Amino acid sequence: MNINPYEANILRILLKYKIFLSTRSIAQKSKMSWNTAEKYLLELEQRGWVVKRGKTLKYWKVVIEN
Repeated sequence: MNINPYEANILRILLKYKIFLSTRSIAQKSKMSWNTAEKYLLELEQRGWVVKRGKTLKYWKVVIEN
């Protein structure tokens, strides 16, 4: 499965921290806009690579299967 540079950057950040991070935090750490981060986080969620917690304030964590 191909991932684009934005998605790769988001996954690197989530793998580095290994905790739930807010969309804003991910956007800041990856130096992208909130809207761009949200767009790619939702795409990664649909593929099963990340999980979301919360509805208004969204927090994300990478899914690691052993």
